[in-house]
Amino acid sequence: MATLDQTHLDVLPKSVEESSILLANATINVVSSNQFLHILDFLNASRSGTAQSTAGINFQTFLSSLFISIIYCCFQVSIFSLLRSKIKHIYQPNCYYVSDKKKVPPLKEGLFSWLPATIMCPLTDYKAIGLDAYFIIRFLSFLIVLFFGLALMNIPVLITVNYKSGYSSYSPSDIIDYTNGTLPIVSGLDSISMSNIAPKFSKRLSVHLTMLMISVIWFHTLVISELREYIRIKNQFLTELNSKKTTDRIRDHKNTLLIDNVPLAMIDKKLITEMFDNICGSKIKNIWFVYDYGELKGLYARHLMLLDQIEQIETLIIYKKFFGDSTEQNTKDWTTYKNHHLKYNVKLALTYRMRFWLGFVPYPVWPKLQDLLVETTEQFTHNRHLMMEKRERLAARDRSPLTDHRYNKVFIQFDRSLPAHLLNQVQISNKFNQLDKTMLYTDPKDMNWSNLAVQSNLLVFVRVIIGNFLACVITLGWVIPVAFIGLVTQMPYLTALYPFLSWMKLLPEYITDVISNLLSVILLMCLSELVPYIFRWLSTIKCKRSGAEIELDVQRWMFFFLFLHIFLIVTISSGFTVILQGLLNNPVSIPNILATNLPKCSNFFFTYILVRGLSYFGNTLVQNYQLFKYFFIDPLRWSTPRRKFEGLASPPVYKWGSIYATFSVLGSIGLIYSILSPLILVFCVISFAMILISFKYSLKYQYSQVNHSENYGQFYPRALYHLYYGIYFLEICLIGLFALSRNEFDEANCLYHALLTLILLILTAVGQSQTQKLFQNLLTKNLSLTLHKSIEAGEKLRTNEKQGEERHELEDQEREQEQENELIMPDLERKGLHNDTFFQECFQNNNATVWLPKDEFGFSDSEIIYLKELGIDCSNSNSTLTSDGVIEIQNSPPDFLEDYGN
Repeated sequence: MATLDQTHLDVLPKSVEESSILLANATINVVSSNQFLHILDFLNASRSGTAQSTAGINFQTFLSSLFISIIYCCFQVSIFSLLRSKIKHIYQPNCYYVSDKKKVPPLKEGLFSWLPATIMCPLTDYKAIGLDAYFIIRFLSFLIVLFFGLALMNIPVLITVNYKSGYSSYSPSDIIDYTNGTLPIVSGLDSISMSNIAPKFSKRLSVHLTMLMISVIWFHTLVISELREYIRIKNQFLTELNSKKTTDRIRDHKNTLLIDNVPLAMIDKKLITEMFDNICGSKIKNIWFVYDYGELKGLYARHLMLLDQIEQIETLIIYKKFFGDSTEQNTKDWTTYKNHHLKYNVKLALTYRMRFWLGFVPYPVWPKLQDLLVETTEQFTHNRHLMMEKRERLAARDRSPLTDHRYNKVFIQFDRSLPAHLLNQVQISNKFNQLDKTMLYTDPKDMNWSNLAVQSNLLVFVRVIIGNFLACVITLGWVIPVAFIGLVTQMPYLTALYPFLSWMKLLPEYITDVISNLLSVILLMCLSELVPYIFRWLSTIKCKRSGAEIELDVQRWMFFFLFLHIFLIVTISSGFTVILQGLLNNPVSIPNILATNLPKCSNFFFTYILVRGLSYFGNTLVQNYQLFKYFFIDPLRWSTPRRKFEGLASPPVYKWGSIYATFSVLGSIGLIYSILSPLILVFCVISFAMILISFKYSLKYQYSQVNHSENYGQFYPRALYHLYYGIYFLEICLIGLFALSRNEFDEANCLYHALLTLILLILTAVGQSQTQKLFQNLLTKNLSLTLHKSIEAGEKLRTNEKQGEERHELEDQEREQEQENELIMPDLERKGLHNDTFFQECFQNNNATVWLPKDEFGFSDSEIIYLKELGIDCSNSNSTLTSDGVIEIQNSPPDFLEDYGN
């Protein structure tokens, strides 16, 4: 722009200068501030077209650009292989620190013994983890098969045609006749891409059109085949899940239906039973209402906090006696003893309380542990009394027909799965917006209780509008924070924009390089990590009722966000705002824009896809955050047996919404360049194969095999449909390339190719539409009536066989199960609740017990006697304080109730 010195303009590409001038002309009548125009200029040019900077690089340069990523990945894999058998709660928790029914056999010892065992692990083994986990493995396998097939078809044909059709194949007379003696420079990897084809050989684009048609047919064949397999596997899984007897697990939720817009006049157990009981011969087992828990939630949160404080104080008291009375002769490892003594002193220092001298000058005070214990136990018993009193009042209201303090939501549990699936599909009420919002497979630990408390349909509608609007703002406006981070990488432009930063020119060059490169990368990584959390927060604003619904919503928005910012923004050379304005004014220009920009960016995406594969492979195995916690956070946090148990027995859980979206975007990019530059297919196969190996290991050994936000594979068909965006962009780009193609006489010679590609584009859209219409009803979580009939037939057959052959054994099993159920949920009727599964956690029967470590000197035994005299349950079972001062865990806490819902 004219307001900038030419010396500062030289640091920007020419296209950026032109886009800045266009933007200035468009906004000059609205904004008069030159400083604001500078900001808009930079936002318009911050990342636009950065992928085109890699055009023309050779294979050696390409490999050298990957060198650091490869070395770092190898370093991560080596670290993982060395630490795998040493830090088992990070790298093999599912072998040691989960319930017996979820444990997997540990791997053999050996530096790289995990690799062949992981590769050879059958795909079907992952169904036991859940369909979401199983289908991410299947999705990665699908992408490998897709790109491997495309590589076998496209690479031998298209790379040969591209390489033999360049200007290097011109004869001397052709050079004189058609190029005025000057050949355009096409070098490096571009010589085997579509951009190498010279005008004289433009008729060979018919080969690309043919391979496009074959590729689209191959893609459709695989997608339709996978959708059929998805339906078969999903139905088989849900059939087996629903065929299990509901008496086997008390906290069962597969036969439970949530209705979240029940008329307040119907919020009565008697009325609901009359309406829904005996549907298809089924009986209602339980009915739960959603209450205004209000004060009870705060009391319960304080209850848990005070329980944790008592355990910390008691553990510190035991440590104080232990370190005071034990000597070096009692220890096995003096170094470990001293380390834990030091940690004890640090934890003791953290028990200070702030006091104020003269009313406003703060100073720390370290109270005596015994005084602090007395104060905390008094607060605990008083708070527990208030909490139990509040629970009893709510329990009384639950037994009464009064509808106040109840929301218009109800959970109905049947003795069979058929009525829940039936009511989820039929029209229940003849009135508008009543009894028509239902949900199946409602995991009580996954419910968003605050959103269930929203009763107004108008408020829900407004929140959905606001959430979607903010999601659009985030998606389109994310270039702004990224642009300001990009300021760090362009020191000349930064100092021109803000003169008060001109002192940065005086810094040594190596310091400015560090600031430009390292700081910007770190900031951009932190910024990108925030995106999934922002979309999950926005999904919560939109009144999503469960974590499963939130993840489905996140998948949708994350795909569009990543596709826009990973692919479009870095591909198109013109500024983002200029492109947006051009597309709004002239949508027909889209093929020309893509045809001009996409072929130049293939080398960038070669690198990008490989780097993503390397980073996913290494990061998923090493678990950098978990490793950081282990060395710097856990030593201080694991101050009580319960905290250590929770740390050991709580593996991380995958959030599938953002993960499926990420691989859908990478797959779409691979499809876009499968014809333009087919070499990318090789890198896609390598990258997805590495990611597949890391996910197979992490899902089986590292990550939790219980996901309360389970969607039973609903992410998979949506991820397959997202790949269509790659096909559409490929076809649109080729329409533009064919339309812009010229022969050696500068005549358009591929217009028929463009027309045929346009017809193919229309057929692709029709094919996707018909496929979605054909499979739509079968992709839901509902089971068909025929599958329910097969479940009932199987149950009758098994019952007849057992009655004829193993009647006594069956009776013994049922008797044992009933006894186990009585142990798990004792005296519920006497406490006023028949079954507390679908009440919020603060309303459930979870009597907490103070858990202390058992020591050889009997210090914990005296503390247990003291707490029991105060009416506080206490135990030192399943935990030991060793002679070195280390807390060891042998089993779960004494008040631990296993999750029977999974």
